[in-house]
Amino acid sequence: MTKNKLDENKWLIIGLHLSFWVVAWLIFVIIINNILSLQWAMYRSAVNVAVLSALFYLNILLVKLLFNKQHYLLYFIVVILSILTLTELRVAFNLIVPGDFYNLKLPENTRLRIFAYTSSFGVIVVSTLYQILQNRAVEMQNQMALQNRYQEAQVQFLKAQINPHFLFNTLNNIYSLAVMKSDVAPEMILKLSELLRYVIYEGQAKQVILEQEILHIQKFIELFQMRSETPLNIILESTGDISNSYIEPMILIPIVENCFKHCDFDLNEKAFAHISIHVKDQKLVFKTLNSKNDLHQQKDKMGGVGLENIKQRLELRSPKKYELNTKNLPESFEVSLSIEL
Repeated sequence: MTKNKLDENKWLIIGLHLSFWVVAWLIFVIIINNILSLQWAMYRSAVNVAVLSALFYLNILLVKLLFNKQHYLLYFIVVILSILTLTELRVAFNLIVPGDFYNLKLPENTRLRIFAYTSSFGVIVVSTLYQILQNRAVEMQNQMALQNRYQEAQVQFLKAQINPHFLFNTLNNIYSLAVMKSDVAPEMILKLSELLRYVIYEGQAKQVILEQEILHIQKFIELFQMRSETPLNIILESTGDISNSYIEPMILIPIVENCFKHCDFDLNEKAFAHISIHVKDQKLVFKTLNSKNDLHQQKDKMGGVGLENIKQRLELRSPKKYELNTKNLPESFEVSLSIEL
């Protein structure tokens, strides 16, 4: 939570407390005005409310210092002494300003004590419950903050798994070209540096503009195309508003990488990889479809660094807001991801 948000909450709580005591003072004025003039009723009410509020906040302090630390006996002793002291002072003041407070067949000082001690004990009970609930709310906030930090650490760990995986594959491609003394190798290194800049800097953000992620995919496709001497049948299409939609970075690129890895470009002249991105009503539908040959699958099949990794990240960041499906057909493989943006 930001400092501005904390300040707003603090002033909101102060405003609510002030409003509560003003309302309590008005109630006292209405009651006491039946037996005293309005001026004396306001004066007498102010003193009564001041004593009750002092008891309220003193008890909150005692709950924090003693009750929460399980010093129960000391807490009850100090609370009882505080009630006796402040309530007797309150009764003494009210006796100075005479008035038939509650029409009971009892002496005035007895009537005042009954009302004073009843209201004092009521304030103690309310303030104790208030502080216990406040402590529980703070504890829940701390637990949620800790859980968020843990989830963020998990996401960063999963991203750290993807980034080297992507880097090693691309470096292997550049190495192959360098061995063949290809003139394309320097250009691949330049494109790789652009991609790494995105991975290292933008990839650490919680969200990026979808257009940036698609541009990243396009550069990855260009890099992959440069491996082959002949053009590959790779199609990328996108529809919808991609400039005003946001997505977590490095979610789509591993799916594209998986698509290329298992596509049979080296063995099949008719091999293909089709990638489609559709955005509508703040929902992204991302699909990859590639030809494949199960007899020539690579050994490093998609495991913890691939689709399962993406699923774990989506579970942490967007639970119940995504759907990830695969279709493994004899000659093709399809991955479909739909996610709320």
